Amino acid sequence: MTNPTGKQPPTGTTGNTGNTGDYSFKCADAGYKECNWQTSGRSEDEVIRNVEPHARQAHNITHFDDSIRNKVRSNIQRQAA
Repeated sequence: MTNPTGKQPPTGTTGNTGNTGDYSFKCADAGYKECNWQTSGRSEDEVIRNVEPHARQAHNITHFDDSIRNKVRSNIQRQAA
């Protein structure tokens, strides 16, 4: 997945500061190799809710539909206990 606008997304930001969780997502894992943004949450749904505003703002994804959610979900990592 490439950034269709050619804009450089913010790097090194965390979508869910101060809230560690069992699940994590890194934007680079979904194809945005230049983006260091990551987030975590207590559930996959929480992680997806964290990803949506970042996707809209940094990557100009205006239609956060089921195909995008499924791509995010497939790149969510479960943290070891």
